[in-house]
Amino acid sequence: MALAGSLLLGAFSSFAQELSTNQVKYQITFDQATQAYTVWVIPQYNTPNANNPSTDEMGSTAQVTLKIPKDFVMKNLTSIRGSWRKPLTILGNPAVQTKYANYTYDKNFYYCSVGKEPGETNYGQFKANTPVALFSFQAEACTGRVEILEKGDPFIEAAFKAYSLNVECSFYSRSGQQSGGNGQPTEQFVQMLGPAAQCQEAPKKIDLVLTTSLDNKLPAVGDNVKITVVIKNNGPDDATGVEVKDAMPSGLEVMGSTSTQGSYSNGTWVIGSLPVGDSVVLTLTTKVVATGVQYYVAEVSKADQEDINSTPDNGIPDEDDYGQTCAGAPILLCAGQAIELSIASTYTNVQWFRNGTPVTGANSTILKVTAPGTYTFTAANAGCSTGACCPIIVEEGNCCPAEICVPVTIKRVRTAAKK
Repeated sequence: MALAGSLLLGAFSSFAQELSTNQVKYQITFDQATQAYTVWVIPQYNTPNANNPSTDEMGSTAQVTLKIPKDFVMKNLTSIRGSWRKPLTILGNPAVQTKYANYTYDKNFYYCSVGKEPGETNYGQFKANTPVALFSFQAEACTGRVEILEKGDPFIEAAFKAYSLNVECSFYSRSGQQSGGNGQPTEQFVQMLGPAAQCQEAPKKIDLVLTTSLDNKLPAVGDNVKITVVIKNNGPDDATGVEVKDAMPSGLEVMGSTSTQGSYSNGTWVIGSLPVGDSVVLTLTTKVVATGVQYYVAEVSKADQEDINSTPDNGIPDEDDYGQTCAGAPILLCAGQAIELSIASTYTNVQWFRNGTPVTGANSTILKVTAPGTYTFTAANAGCSTGACCPIIVEEGNCCPAEICVPVTIKRVRTAAKK
């Protein structure tokens, strides 16, 4: 069994090592955004000093032993200062390393030692109580807290007596030793600083994409129009708690709805869970009850996870969880009359078109129409560039009321004779 791994075998035994006057502490932190643990050395002194006249600290050997959950699996160990070796063996499991059964220590955890490769490392300038990053790593999963093995922990003695392994944290540098001396190196590590590193699961991310479409964009009043809403989850994680809200225009009357998942009622489509790669479909059957352009809008209104490129229920058409489509029933124009077409007052740099030709001077948000044709517009901040706008069709028609004939019955009656 390769128990040695990156451990210091016997050398500088924890039971007889003299402590330097220039001491350090170790600290471990966890970054939820990167899901990375980082181990730091926190010097309790400055460079230069009496032992080290250089501005930079130079270190020879060092070892950091971690107390870890039993199902902890280290990955992606990255050296920051010095060259650090991933531990070859997880220690403290009496079922595998049977000699540990004879000793008392916290058997609810396992242990691993990360050692620096021999040779001097330039740690840069040391300033008292200023952390210097040594190495970082990640874990296969979040399994619990990870901490630095404290001085005097019972496992130090158990490992030494059971397998002659020195698992004590250690740090040796120029500042820790008397300059010019050839005596036994003095230990600089004194204790862990701060709490254990408590991991948190990385936040789940989703990408919900919503599209809308109509089966007939140029219906007549009285026609049925089917609206289709599709939502797909592009991941990378499964989505839960998904809901969609829509805005039905007054010119369309909902006749019925069907959905491949969830339920639709009063403008809200409750979907629930949506695994990565899956799509769901809502179909609304509507009836056209008014002339003019009718805009239908749908947007993701809720989700438990963070969407990577949109925010639910914020009303921004450019986001991919927002869909808009329209249908335009022709507007009848009576002879000798005019109608007004209006768009949002917030639109700027407006230009109206009739049958594809710019209307001279038609740069307002309101256009007075006196001739039939197909009317469109452009604006600096309108959504028509995405295909969301429908043409307004104006047709000549008979707007006058039909003549009404009221039947009249004439009845002759005889009046009384005068006397």
